[in-house]
Amino acid sequence: MKGKSGGSISFKPGQTIITEGAPGKEMFIVEEGKVEIFRQIGSEEKRVNVLDIGDFFGEMSIIDDLPRGASARALTECRLLAVDHTTFDQMLRRYPDVAIRMLRTMSARVRELQAALEEKDAEQGPKVRKGASMVTAAVPPAAVPESPKRESRKPSPTPAPLRAQVPPVSAPSPPLSEAVGGIVAAQPEALDPAPPQPSASDSGRTPGAWRLVLFDTGAVIELPDIPDIRVGRFDTVSGVSPEVDLTEADVYKTTSRRHAKFVRASGRLFVREEIGTANGTFVNGTKIGSGAEIELNVGDWIQFGGVKTILKAG
Repeated sequence: MKGKSGGSISFKPGQTIITEGAPGKEMFIVEEGKVEIFRQIGSEEKRVNVLDIGDFFGEMSIIDDLPRGASARALTECRLLAVDHTTFDQMLRRYPDVAIRMLRTMSARVRELQAALEEKDAEQGPKVRKGASMVTAAVPPAAVPESPKRESRKPSPTPAPLRAQVPPVSAPSPPLSEAVGGIVAAQPEALDPAPPQPSASDSGRTPGAWRLVLFDTGAVIELPDIPDIRVGRFDTVSGVSPEVDLTEADVYKTTSRRHAKFVRASGRLFVREEIGTANGTFVNGTKIGSGAEIELNVGDWIQFGGVKTILKAG
């Protein structure tokens, strides 16, 4: 492990970064390389995730001051930005978007945990009461002998154990690297405010199918026939991939994990930028506001971060 200025730390492949159960006073953001997150289950290690540039881990120990819930190890040569309590507080005050991104990622983890608990309950089967404990039902409830009647006052029934209800949460977050500790993604150059005019065959709305053509490569992305179409990059933390995945097209990672959304409504198509998006979304050279919904026409130029596209009829 080699420290660098600005809180950056370098690790070699195989080096342990944090250890499950150990106290933690800082979180980490991946600047370069890949990091493996794993937990110790009995005598075996179970990989939880593999993190890439812009992903973060260890944030729970900063928030609740409890021991680490998992271990992290460098998979490749990597450089991490260490964020302590003071820096974390300043970061949230200066960049409120960071809190939104972290909440999305943490919400995705809560969803995964809830799904795992429900799956485990389903495998264990239905429960019946026996005395004051819960046991797996092996015989019909009628086969459980009743307690003899007594003349003395009956005790109050033992309340059934309560199970915590997890509220619905939002989708996973985009990465923090665009706005943390001086790691600010270069602002992409917007499209020419006066883009080439579409041909007569392309002008106007089309009631059914649309596709995006990437400006740099000419690759075509068909827009699926669903009401909400997410645009962004694959999220290694949650494992969620958007319907329009710009991971390969966005070499410099200028788009957020959850950058924008196409909305289909009554044969019309709209684009809306998500909250907390870095580097902006542009339609025909004009930056749209976060949360604003803009109607699109065939031939419009749309730019997500540094990725330029043109809307075509399907």
